[in-house]
Amino acid sequence: MISALATGVAPRIHFNNDTDRQKRRVLASIAEMQLQAFAVVCDKRHGANEFHARAACVAEIVRQLQRRAVGMLVIESRQDDRDDVRTITRTRAEEPPLVFEHRTARHERALWLADAVSWAVGAGPPWTELLGGSLIDVIEIDPR
Repeated sequence: MISALATGVAPRIHFNNDTDRQKRRVLASIAEMQLQAFAVVCDKRHGANEFHARAACVAEIVRQLQRRAVGMLVIESRQDDRDDVRTITRTRAEEPPLVFEHRTARHERALWLADAVSWAVGAGPPWTELLGGSLIDVIEIDPR
């Protein structure tokens, strides 16, 4: 299902280069899936640098997943995953259990969905509205 959302040209969904028509199609398809998504955002006006903003967002994602008793977190691998590992390890409670791993979008197509939802949240309405009931929460944090 997820693979079918990628264009014939691109091997994956990455909203930066997709047309508005393709973006609408992908977001509408996500709305039809049986999934729930939430987004954690840190506005630039809070003055946090990218490193601190990411760490604060990752920590909040861990807390939210554990509150929802989600057992697995897959996070997109970047240049240096050690920072994420430290943040997750420091934040994660013993119970309920939450395991995590880094994967590339090439090897974990579900990360495409996270990219699409994140893009829509950043773009705001009307893009978020296309997600329908799939987007259950947008949590803004201030890492100061």
